[in-house]
Amino acid sequence: MSNIKRKMKKIAALWKDKEQMPKATRAMKYRCKKCGKKWWMWLQTGLEEHGENHKPVPYIIMCKCGGFAHHVDWHKDQHLQNEVPITESMSYFANAPESDCGVPVLR
Repeated sequence: MSNIKRKMKKIAALWKDKEQMPKATRAMKYRCKKCGKKWWMWLQTGLEEHGENHKPVPYIIMCKCGGFAHHVDWHKDQHLQNEVPITESMSYFANAPESDCGVPVLR
C-alpha cells in the first residue's frame, strides 16, 4: 500500500464520527491535464486562511489517473458563509497537523 493511501485511510479513520467530520467553507476547481476530468477540492477549515498562521494548499496535485491536475476557474472558487461537513464523496485538502500545507484526499 502506498504512503498516500495509508495517510488517506488514517485521516478518514479520524472522522468516522459525524461530530468529528472535517468541515469546509471554501472550494476550488481542479482539472487534470491528462484525462481532462474536473472536480471540486474542498479546503478543510484552517487552510488558505491568511494571517499569521497561513497554511496553503498545492496549486498542482496528482489525479487518480496519474496525471497532474491544477487549480482552474479561479473566478468560480466557492466561499460559503457557514461551514459544511466534508462527506465521504467529497475530495478535499486535509489540514493535517504534521504537514506544512493541505494534503489532497481524492475520492
